[in-house]
Amino acid sequence: MFGPREILSMNKLTKIAILVLIILSVSFSGLFYFDLWPFSKKSTQVIPEIIPETTEPLISRSPFSCVILDDEYCPQGELVYDGEQLVGLGFKLPEGSKIYAPFKGLYEGAEETLVEINSKHYPTFDLKDISKDDWGQQNIQTYFFVIGFHQPAIKAGEPAEIEKGELFASSGSLIIKNSLSESLGDYNLILTFRDVNTQTGEWSNNLKLLKEFFNYID
Repeated sequence: MFGPREILSMNKLTKIAILVLIILSVSFSGLFYFDLWPFSKKSTQVIPEIIPETTEPLISRSPFSCVILDDEYCPQGELVYDGEQLVGLGFKLPEGSKIYAPFKGLYEGAEETLVEINSKHYPTFDLKDISKDDWGQQNIQTYFFVIGFHQPAIKAGEPAEIEKGELFASSGSLIIKNSLSESLGDYNLILTFRDVNTQTGEWSNNLKLLKEFFNYID
């Protein structure tokens, strides 16, 4: 049996314990309500890294590359005829524009050859196609012609091999005219491919090869 003192002492302890429990309960409630430690979610929250967006630079591209001219000039060609006979593709380029070899070729060293257009002769640089291993045994030899008043990039009068894409000539400024001094189309450059039969000496235009390099030709 407990005496009055013991009962009184127990009542005090009970009250203290209840008070402590109330304080703890209020404290934890406040911590939870205000999202404070140890209930805070911020301690485990991962903030994703913000990576700035990068914009790829815009690259201006030509419709296509023809290998023979700088890309900006490739689409500017127009078919040129001598009567009904196709001569080649005419261009009006700034003086000094670069003209490149369309294939591995042999410049045979002639000062210049002449091509007749509308009864008038024009200076021409030509490059023989030697891209095939057996080119010397072929009955048909293919030539690339640069027609007009231009400057060769190689030393005139000396044979030279030129790789595909290598500089072959630079365009001049003089316009190609016909025999009546009328402009053929305000061109200062005509490009063409021609085949020669080594057995008969006959020449013919190679329109298929011209279309291969300038694929907009109909």
